[in-house]
Amino acid sequence: MVKSRGFWVRGVSEVVVALILILIAVVAAFGIKAWLDSTMAKMPTTEVAIARYSSAVAGNNLVLYLTVQNLLPRDLRLEGVDITLTDGSRVAGVATATNSLGTITGAGGVTAVLNPALSVIIPGKSEVMIYFTVNRPSSLPAAIHVRVTDAATGTTQVIKASGG
Repeated sequence: MVKSRGFWVRGVSEVVVALILILIAVVAAFGIKAWLDSTMAKMPTTEVAIARYSSAVAGNNLVLYLTVQNLLPRDLRLEGVDITLTDGSRVAGVATATNSLGTITGAGGVTAVLNPALSVIIPGKSEVMIYFTVNRPSSLPAAIHVRVTDAATGTTQVIKASGG
């Protein structure tokens, strides 16, 4: 206590002040984190689909199993699949509105056959699994890119498939 003008005035300890400031900072940090979490949940995702693959050699062919998962609640249209092999060969296929992907041909006589032929529409919140038979058993996929378009907005995205 300190005497001021004849009255005894009680002061607050510095330790108590420090603890109160720390408590205010912790509460503010939790409040800001909760606000950021709620804001991030409302933001749209940039990913419309996920693609993954695996590969195996079967006789004289390389077999690629490709799964494309639609993350949107609405339909996606498959625009095409591009396969780049470790020997430098490239196979590119394009689906149109009137046909499905079937046999796709690349340079140097490399062909890939989809089995079964893939419908160009992938329903919302679902996945499609297909497999390619590529006539290059000595090579492995270096990269597989899938092009999809959101049918409602017309937004096209190229997705690099993960896997091996």
